[in-house]
Amino acid sequence: MVEAMHSSSPALFDIIQGGMHKDLRIESAKFVVDQDLPGIAVGGETIGFNMDGTEEVMSWISDILPRDKPKYAMGLGSKPSDVKRAIACGFDMFDCVAPTRLARNGALYCSESPTERIDISKSIYAQDENSIDNTCDCPTCKTYSRAYLHHLFKCKELLFYRLASIHNLRVMIKTVENLPQFRDV
Repeated sequence: MVEAMHSSSPALFDIIQGGMHKDLRIESAKFVVDQDLPGIAVGGETIGFNMDGTEEVMSWISDILPRDKPKYAMGLGSKPSDVKRAIACGFDMFDCVAPTRLARNGALYCSESPTERIDISKSIYAQDENSIDNTCDCPTCKTYSRAYLHHLFKCKELLFYRLASIHNLRVMIKTVENLPQFRDV
């Protein structure tokens, strides 16, 4: 680690801040670009929390940002559709605790749901022999029913948290893999 700190080319990203203040975001973006670091991060409570706001912020700064550097949306990724929208705005990288946090609390991503997830704790799933999402290829969906996962969750069985996290993470990965620009990567 000490060697990396003294490297002549550390992969540092500077962070664009400024909330929902257009002038501050533009000023921050210009400053960050002038630093000429390997990548650019866009942060602040607006990013990912409110995708309409995230898209608005990106519209303010996108012409300022270099096309040849990776752009990292800090904390973005609570829903699969958020990732699609962020990529359309020019982001390349994301990090978010939501897929595993939601899983631990019984929220499982499901493409068939208008909210993009189901709450497995609900009694409606107690007898449901379907997989979480019939479009998902994860081991959880291939092996276990909603009823079984409902049972595990209600019993606070530790296996549930692992199976649910595997599912939610796979959905996020598959979301990106299915985008046209990533199909042959």
